Amino acid sequence: MKLGISSFPKAQIMVCAALAIAQTADAKPFFTGIGFLPGGQQSIAASVSRDGALVGGTAASASGDSYAIRWSTKSKKLKNFGIPKNYTGSTIAAISGGGKVMVGSAYDMSAGTMQAVKWNGGKSKAMGYLSGGFFSRADAVSENGSVIVGTSTTPDGFRAYRWTKKLGMVDLGDLGGSHASVGWGVSADGKVAVGFTSTPETDNNAFRWTQDGGMVALGNAPGSDGSGANRISADGNVTVGYCTSGNLQQACRWIGLQAAQGLSTLSGYDNTILTSTSGDGSIATGMAHGLFNRPGHPRDKDSNRSDLGRSPWFACYEGRASRGLQPGYCRMGIENGQ
Repeated sequence: MKLGISSFPKAQIMVCAALAIAQTADAKPFFTGIGFLPGGQQSIAASVSRDGALVGGTAASASGDSYAIRWSTKSKKLKNFGIPKNYTGSTIAAISGGGKVMVGSAYDMSAGTMQAVKWNGGKSKAMGYLSGGFFSRADAVSENGSVIVGTSTTPDGFRAYRWTKKLGMVDLGDLGGSHASVGWGVSADGKVAVGFTSTPETDNNAFRWTQDGGMVALGNAPGSDGSGANRISADGNVTVGYCTSGNLQQACRWIGLQAAQGLSTLSGYDNTILTSTSGDGSIATGMAHGLFNRPGHPRDKDSNRSDLGRSPWFACYEGRASRGLQPGYCRMGIENGQ
């Protein structure tokens, strides 16, 4: 896969930058670039360790292929973790609290294949698929790296999974009648997972999964007809994501199993979505964007998903059958349920 910045929305890049500001309110904000691989010109920081000393992400080589990388405050350099055998690209989506374990995926876009990968101490291990699956990805990891949450295909469609060394991938199921479920976040102890379920005909529905209670719907904010959970706080109490009303999205958060709290949108934007939260859930970050297919918008002609009322990226990221797939992955034909 060629790692072009055009494949990643500016809003997403801005979110990564926002997370890099100084920690204290009275300190002067600053940003630190993580650099590039030799000959490369692009890099993306996706996750950071608890102490901020290690960053995991993706960087392009001189040829434009993407590689899973880790950057440290000690070396001030990118470490290339390479590409697992039989794949053409790799990326890191999350890093454990201590920074030793990283998770993400390896893929071959031309062949339409992707598999979840775990890096432990620099060594990669392909995680496989749920029974009968052909596609998987890992998107969240617990504090000590022992529990991983992500999504895999099955003969019945996409399913959220929870992985441990003892049990491997375990299907988290879905909410009754759902066509698919997607796993996005996990608590520090690995006991709580969040994500969303969907059907081809209906909007997303955020869920919270626990070992004792299984998958439970989190519900929607007043006036909303759908929702999705993206991340959960380290203590497992606060979930953040979005609620939908028609074509619009509103930042939402849930405390335990209490009713969804819809947050205000930013002035000048139609949509807001929360993508990350602090350990105790008191602070959340995300992104805001407008509709690209408004009548007369200059990008109308560029959008082939205008029926969703969202930008091409958001259609790919949140769109019906392909919900939960990151930018660029829709090129694999996954959006058609294949």
